[in-house]
Amino acid sequence: GGLAAGMVGGGTHFDDMNEAELEHKLFVGMISREMTERDVRALFLPYGDVRSIYLIRNPDGTRRGCAFVRMTDREGCEASIEALNERITMEGMSRPLVVKYADGNYKGRRRRPGVAAGIGGYAPQPPGGGLSPSAS
Repeated sequence: GGLAAGMVGGGTHFDDMNEAELEHKLFVGMISREMTERDVRALFLPYGDVRSIYLIRNPDGTRRGCAFVRMTDREGCEASIEALNERITMEGMSRPLVVKYADGNYKGRRRRPGVAAGIGGYAPQPPGGGLSPSAS
């Protein structure tokens, strides 16, 4: 089993909780604004157990066409990315679905370091996104 020991890096001894939470959280983009949490869950259920879904909304409450999906394990995340990322285009969308790990790729790059994980300068993945589970 190629568990992602190499990606974890330094901070695990004081940050186990956040590390695990982040590792199983996916950012999903280019979904139809009509989709509900139930629709998004149905999209991901074939690939693993979905713990929670958060549809990202504009300040006025309208959906932005993206979401965070939290899976129970890394295998579910990997399977979802493999099966869905840039493979299907939702109805009414101009570009294919984007499915990637949420940590570092979405929050961490746009906001100050440390907001997402509560630690300054914390970077669980290389700048390229590091989707492959091992560096071999």
